[in-house]
Amino acid sequence: MLKILITALLFGASFSLAQVVDDPHRYTSGASAPATPNVTINHVPSSEPVFAISLHPVMFVVDLILDATSIYATIEGNINSNASIITRPFYLAKEWDDDDEYVDLSIFGISEGFRYYFNRGHKGLYTAFHVSYEYISIDYEYGKDYNSRLHGSKLSNQSGNSIGLGFYLGSKTIWGHFTSSWDIGVTYKNAFVKEVYEDDIDEMSSTGVSLDINYTLGFTI
Repeated sequence: MLKILITALLFGASFSLAQVVDDPHRYTSGASAPATPNVTINHVPSSEPVFAISLHPVMFVVDLILDATSIYATIEGNINSNASIITRPFYLAKEWDDDDEYVDLSIFGISEGFRYYFNRGHKGLYTAFHVSYEYISIDYEYGKDYNSRLHGSKLSNQSGNSIGLGFYLGSKTIWGHFTSSWDIGVTYKNAFVKEVYEDDIDEMSSTGVSLDINYTLGFTI
């Protein structure tokens, strides 16, 4: 009888101890622990533009006054808050017609550059470096004086290439999704054409060392 009583007491003590160890609410009020809260971070979109395209209205007006046809554009793709890649495609054409000759000159060009802004946000003062390429096409039609000297030859077509480098300093302003900029640069160009056509090339696209001034209007996204 004593053995049975001792065994029952030991069993009861072991059961009570197991409940104490296994009960997760023993030192709490008995309520379950709250779930881990979800934290939501509001991502504020950057106000900096990532792309811009602009035209050169002053160059269009100047060439129109000079009886030439032209279109210039500046396309800007941003790398980071202070730097961007610049692409400037352009087309320029002009005709001359006098008693001795008719000249039709066309230039297709593109300029690739790297622009660095001294302030973040792609606005304000910047400096840039450009490499340019031009394809030049010249059509000559000779009048009667040239025809007699050249033994009946009346039409001549020539083509050539031009490469150049440029260093620029400028400034850019942004109003909402609209932008304007100006820059002035020192450029060097070398045209690979026959010597007889170099004067005509110089009249439309300066070779050697020269100044290049640009003003643009456009929009950003």
